[in-house]
Amino acid sequence: MDIQHLILFCAAQTIILILIFLQKKFRSLPNMILVSIFFLLLLHYVYYYFYYEGAISYGTTLSFSILPLTVLPVSLIYFYCISMIYGKLKLKTKDIIYFSPFIIISLLFIPVATINNPVYYKNISLIAGEILAFSFLAASALIIYRLAEFYQINTLKLKTILSYHKRKTTIVRLFIFLTFIHFLVLAIKVNLGLIFPHITKTFDIINLGFLLALSYINTWVIVSNPKAVIFEDQRVGLGGFKKYEKSGLTKAKAQDKVNKLNQIMEEQKPFLNPDFNLYQFSKISKIPAHTISEILNGLIGQSFSDYANNYRIEEFKLMAAKPRYKNFTILALAHEAGFKSKATFNACFKKFTGQTPSEYIQSLKKE
Repeated sequence: MDIQHLILFCAAQTIILILIFLQKKFRSLPNMILVSIFFLLLLHYVYYYFYYEGAISYGTTLSFSILPLTVLPVSLIYFYCISMIYGKLKLKTKDIIYFSPFIIISLLFIPVATINNPVYYKNISLIAGEILAFSFLAASALIIYRLAEFYQINTLKLKTILSYHKRKTTIVRLFIFLTFIHFLVLAIKVNLGLIFPHITKTFDIINLGFLLALSYINTWVIVSNPKAVIFEDQRVGLGGFKKYEKSGLTKAKAQDKVNKLNQIMEEQKPFLNPDFNLYQFSKISKIPAHTISEILNGLIGQSFSDYANNYRIEEFKLMAAKPRYKNFTILALAHEAGFKSKATFNACFKKFTGQTPSEYIQSLKKE
């Protein structure tokens, strides 16, 4: 199969994926953004088909027209993940900056129509390629930051952020990973291509294959688990609030109260007491115990036990990194963090971090 046939195959598959997401049951805000990404990807395939067919020549205005469009999906991927996290496109005025790569590359190519200079073409194309590659890296970092912000995770440790609420964050974590991989592919193509120009076609083939795989993987996750995007009776994000029957608690009120609960946990650290329970938490926070349970289960998706133990795990990790605790055994640190038993500690640590306590301690020693 030559590259033209591969491009046609990728384009055909992308059209099928677009048609899937245009079905009524998949029409959510995140999925419509995803359709826009796939449509831009389709334009990308059309361009490359005509380029390798010889209908578009390198160095012409038309040959560079695709570059601004190739960077636009970076912004859309970011907005897609934000809509997944919040259940809506929660944007601020400053978020216009996320269109800056598209704007910069577009401005770079305004003179292309008037300046007939191959050296200029080559230099601008190189700059645009670098901007495109590093835009994908920046998108990965920004999505991780917004995920941490949403769940109010104070540490920016990658393992902590990406291991939190794994069931609900599957699609977002997938986009973070694939966006980073795409950055690596593009960065190698642009920079290695300066030394070995003949590898450009090889990396175009790799890139096409990767983009198709990215489309398939995301579609498979969404289609196989529609609730990753579409919730029962409302479009909500990773913190989709499901209140108890006959409860008057709104999502906004629940969010305010959970902020108060988190503040108490972070500042007063009542979880360090092994006997800390829901009723003590109710007394400290002045929020009824049944309301706390409703908030934690409905908004965060955790029982009170998991909520408290999650804080204990984070406290254990903070202590394990401090020199003053270097002579403490793992079990001693677990007790210091508020755990009563070794079995509970081990089970919770594996659940929230994906590692055993011993593996985590070893990873600290390697840093």
